[in-house]
Amino acid sequence: MQNKPLNKQKFDFVLDTVGGEIASVLIPQISYGGSMSMCGNAGGIKLTSTVLPFILRGINLLGIDSVNVPIKDRGYIWEKIANEWNISQTTLISEISLEELPQTIEAIKNGHHLGRTIIKY
Repeated sequence: MQNKPLNKQKFDFVLDTVGGEIASVLIPQISYGGSMSMCGNAGGIKLTSTVLPFILRGINLLGIDSVNVPIKDRGYIWEKIANEWNISQTTLISEISLEELPQTIEAIKNGHHLGRTIIKY
């Protein structure tokens, strides 16, 4: 994918858990006034971008620290995740056969896939 300084605005908010090139490609696609939160670096620690998305679209880049959060704050967050923010009962889960995998991959690539898919074999 070509990484231009500004691309078509596709996302109001991005929660990036990968980092690296993925983050660099997503930043130019964030809508005016949008934000990106970053909490992972599995894709690398380098970020290649220009200042244009930040100054021409006013986007925000937010770092999420999960390492040095005080234990009292962690307890509060864990409580919220276990109760008020718990979405486990509403998560869409489907099971497919191995033969259905190519169709599912196409749906993912085209942005038409929702939820979690488990492959039964």
